[in-house]
Order: sequence, then C-alpha cells, then structure tokens
Amino acid sequence: MKDLYILIAAIVGASAAYITAKITSKNQLKIAQMNAEKDITMLNINQQNEMLKREVSLEREKLEKMHIILSEIALANSQTTSYFNSSSKNITIEEFRTNYLNNSLKLHTALAIADLYYPDMSQSIREINGDSNVFWGHQEQLMKTNIQENPQSFNSNLSEVSKACNEISKLVLNIQFKISLRGEKLKEELIKLNLHN
Repeated sequence: MKDLYILIAAIVGASAAYITAKITSKNQLKIAQMNAEKDITMLNINQQNEMLKREVSLEREKLEKMHIILSEIALANSQTTSYFNSSSKNITIEEFRTNYLNNSLKLHTALAIADLYYPDMSQSIREINGDSNVFWGHQEQLMKTNIQENPQSFNSNLSEVSKACNEISKLVLNIQFKISLRGEKLKEELIKLNLHN
C-alpha cells in the first residue's frame, strides 16, 4: 500500500509539474507574442514617421523652388526689366526672345510643381503665364517702336506692359503668401514628428 501512495504522490507531483510547466510555457509564449507585436507596431510607426519626414522634406524643397521661380518671374516681368529692355540699345530681339523662352520654361516648371503638389495654385500660375505672354509681346513691340515716330503705339504698348506687370506682381504675391502658409504647416508637422520620436 505504501508503494501505491508513493506512486500516486509521484503521479500527482509529475502532473502538477507538467501543468505548471504548461501554464508557464503558455504565459511565456503570450508574453513573447505581445512583445513581438509591440516591436512590429513600433517598427511600423517609425517607418511611417521616416516616410512622412521624407515627404515633408521633399514638399518643402518644392515650395522653396516654386517661390524662387516666382520671384524670378516677377522680376523678369516687371516694369524695371521693361525699362531696361526699352532703354538698352545692347539687347537684340534674338536675346530678348531667348529671355522670353527661359521665362516660359520657368513658368512651366512652376506649373508642373503646382499641378503635382498644389493644385489650388495651378490656375494662378496659368494666369501668370497668360499675363506674361501679354507682357513679352507688348514689350517686344515697345522695343521696336520709336517714341518720336509713333508715340501713340509706344504709349499703348507701354500701358499694356504696365497692366501685365501689375497683374503678375499681384498673382505672384498671392501664391507666395500661400507658399508661406503651407511652409508653416509643414514646419509644424516636422516638429510633431520629431517630438514623437
């Protein structure tokens, strides 16, 4: 009988050890699984944050580029430039037209950036392009017209150039203000992303 008690005690002890090991193993597996899920979640969050940082950085570069292009356009289509072109005997019509083509390329670059990143600015850039064509067309006529021989044509072209300059200046300032606001939002987003890391 004593052997039977020893056998039962051994079976109960072994069963208790087996059950304890099984519970411990299950708990350790759950803990390991939770830790793995937490690590994967953190990795995903970090990857998303890095991707957002890259996107914000790229967008800021595009904003800066568009701002610079618009400043160049405003200067190339200004009354100051018109005066320089009209009063200078050194610039040829061919050089003037080359400048026009460079101006147009810059506008197309700004429009591409707007269409891809800031569609709300695209229409204004298209308007600048139209006003710019008016500016350059009348500016060329202004350069070809002798004020002494044909003051009426000269003054008419000068008036059109002046109107185009003013419209371009207003549109450029409006877009640059939008760029400034967007830049501030992007800066805030970067700060938030850096705080979360």
